[in-house]
Amino acid sequence: MSPAQTNAVNTINKTRQTMELNDKAPADAGDTIRDSARNILRVTPLGGLGDIGKNMMVVEYDEDMVLIDAGSMFPVEETPGIRLMIPDLAYVLDNRERLRAVLLTHGHEDHIGALPFLLEFGIEVPIYGSDLTIGIVESKLTDRDYQLFESVRQLRTVDTETVLQLGAFEAEFFQVNHSFPSSLGISLNTPLGRVIHTGDFKFDENPILGRPIDVNRLETWGREGVLLLMADSTNAEEDLATSSEIAIEDKLQELFEEAAGRIFFSTFASNTARVQQVLNLAERNGRQVGLVGSSMYRYTENAVKLRYVDLDWNNLLSDQDIDKGAPDKICVLITGSQGEELSALNRLSLDNHRFHQVRSDDTVIISATPIPGNEKNYYNMVNRLFRRGANVIYADLADIHVSGHGSLRENARMLDLLSPRFFLPVHGEYRHLELNRRAAVEHGMPEQDVLILEDGGCLEFGHWNRDFEPGDGDALLSRCLVREGEPVSAERIVVDGSVVSDDHGILNERRLLRDGGMLVCVVNYSARAWEMRGAPVLVSRGALYREEQRDFHDLARQAVAKRFAAMAGNPGTKASDIERDLVRVLRRICRDELGRNPFVVVKLAADNDVSDPI
Repeated sequence: MSPAQTNAVNTINKTRQTMELNDKAPADAGDTIRDSARNILRVTPLGGLGDIGKNMMVVEYDEDMVLIDAGSMFPVEETPGIRLMIPDLAYVLDNRERLRAVLLTHGHEDHIGALPFLLEFGIEVPIYGSDLTIGIVESKLTDRDYQLFESVRQLRTVDTETVLQLGAFEAEFFQVNHSFPSSLGISLNTPLGRVIHTGDFKFDENPILGRPIDVNRLETWGREGVLLLMADSTNAEEDLATSSEIAIEDKLQELFEEAAGRIFFSTFASNTARVQQVLNLAERNGRQVGLVGSSMYRYTENAVKLRYVDLDWNNLLSDQDIDKGAPDKICVLITGSQGEELSALNRLSLDNHRFHQVRSDDTVIISATPIPGNEKNYYNMVNRLFRRGANVIYADLADIHVSGHGSLRENARMLDLLSPRFFLPVHGEYRHLELNRRAAVEHGMPEQDVLILEDGGCLEFGHWNRDFEPGDGDALLSRCLVREGEPVSAERIVVDGSVVSDDHGILNERRLLRDGGMLVCVVNYSARAWEMRGAPVLVSRGALYREEQRDFHDLARQAVAKRFAAMAGNPGTKASDIERDLVRVLRRICRDELGRNPFVVVKLAADNDVSDPI
């Protein structure tokens, strides 16, 4: 078992123990509990409702369970040093015998990034997705980070004609438009009625790749009856319909014509339609193309193999050609549109890329907007690129990016097509979910039928206290009730190097270190006489300015010595008690004298005990 697996197992087991204790606790009269009766449909998000990212939805009917997506999330400012975050998998792992399949809407990381961790726990069920999605997942599972070669046999390709029987669920798939071609919405026909999950979607009548949404099919389902619609809320702050990908073509052509030197074009490597658009523009303007960034190679290679992208690999520029060729004949597709720490474009901005440097005649086009919570990284990178002399074009300056998510107007259209009995906004921070909820009510849905959940919450649908006859048509939908179910654990699980953990204490310590530095105090004392041996030793890193150190150290030593003497004479006092009290003393001095809150460590060293205080 790898270190990541070992640590993850410990994390999940700890979460399970907490859940078991909660299960054994007596319920108050008003508590919501999981109903043991049959014919209950449950919907439980483990990620993606309250955050942008780590999308994962659990859908259950009696003894059958399916997962929709298994995504990861970029680290945010309050998670320093973290590689990524994934959903809490404890509930899925505890119910693995009921899991029938994982259904993937598309191949963006916020929908597939947690799959390797799920598979490392030995989940052995089919994983279904479109050809492009499955191709990307296969590439991900077999790369050097995971090497899950055996898990590839679990991958299955589906299309809009596929029908799957997964226990009580009959799964179908429908084409949606998104920045990832071959994105799919999912329909789950259950004994209680049809449940539809849009995935990430918008309506695009003229997509660069793929086909428009099959409106006729949605209308048919709407006439037949839809119990629950779960729809994308990411773009709920916009009212006007989202533009087609083709809408930015003219502006990009203008930028290609104006660029005097090399063009570095940065977009998500998984935005296959944008990649093809850039390849077309480069050919039209007499520029050869190079690829920079491992994920750009991986995604593009997969898209070429499946014929989503038209590219002759033999004509690609090498790294040497990118630097030595005629600048006005070069276009580079490069990763890093979010300013990710290790991405190629960010390394260029820091001037530490191993092959390339930014030149004053380079044009850098960043065809993406910052993911919520990632604005600081994004704009810091933009600033550095400007400092290097590049002509930087980004979405604040020009119409060079189109969202892959539908606006409120497009959600209203989806509601009109499907006429669901219940509506649950998904995919977004809380404000996005609430705005989507309000818009649905304003559009005419009864307020009690428009629902809100956050990660870990549960909704149960059923006919309790009523006669239930499966297949009862319109009456089945109209008589269905909804209630709050028992919540499950949905902590943010962090991936930090080889460790997978829900221990957020270390993140609190890192934030303190980042924001206030560190102050260490070592007190040498005689364990027999409980007397200090010499003055306390103070060491600080990032907490004190040079001009503050002498006065602060004098004040802190006096306070520590006084408090140690007062506590050491008390019967039964332990060294650990004194350490905790001295931490409080030093924190108070830092707050009162410096107006800062460093991370404080105090270590009592008895006699010759000079062990590492940290």
